Amino acid sequence: MPKDTPLAPTHTQCNLCLDKFNRSETFPLHKYHSLTHRYCKSCLRETILAATKSEGRYPPRCVTCLSSATGTHTTLLSKIDTAEALKIGTGILSYPEILAYQAAVVEFETPAKDRVYCHDYRACGSFIPKSSHSREEAKCMNPTCFKKTCTVCYEGIPGTKLGHMLSCRKRPSFGDEEFGKLKESKEWRECGRCGRVVELRDGCHHVK
Repeated sequence: MPKDTPLAPTHTQCNLCLDKFNRSETFPLHKYHSLTHRYCKSCLRETILAATKSEGRYPPRCVTCLSSATGTHTTLLSKIDTAEALKIGTGILSYPEILAYQAAVVEFETPAKDRVYCHDYRACGSFIPKSSHSREEAKCMNPTCFKKTCTVCYEGIPGTKLGHMLSCRKRPSFGDEEFGKLKESKEWRECGRCGRVVELRDGCHHVK
């Protein structure tokens, strides 16, 4: 080994709890750039579990990056690379915790307007991912539930999907669909306050 090659330190500091550990007992937070921030196993585990339970803590982020960076730099670089932590062999997370985090990723990465939750919010309320949707029916995959939720009105489907389609209070009827086409062809607009459809005969296009 050349004389001018520095030896890698055997100990390093956790950037969260600030305790010192053997370097092999800490984990790098960033994979694709030059930052060398590391967390100990306990701190990395708690950070990921917090992100699993709260969307406000997702995605898991490096506290050092958050305290020293602003704007786009914070958004891009503070995100922790969780690939290593999600491996069973590292011992950071148990298998159920890994599954829970992966489920949280799917939920939190889904736009809020597109999310569907089990209608039985008292007993379940679980998020139902797109992979469990079939047309306008979403089946809860919670092993204690398996109930079906309508993706149009978000109420339960107790019987057949066809039966619910006939009673779904938010499903447009044939007349509604035909009127919608007419409204579009005539360029009619809805009042922002009362929701009634109005037609412009003269004057400006402002509706109030």
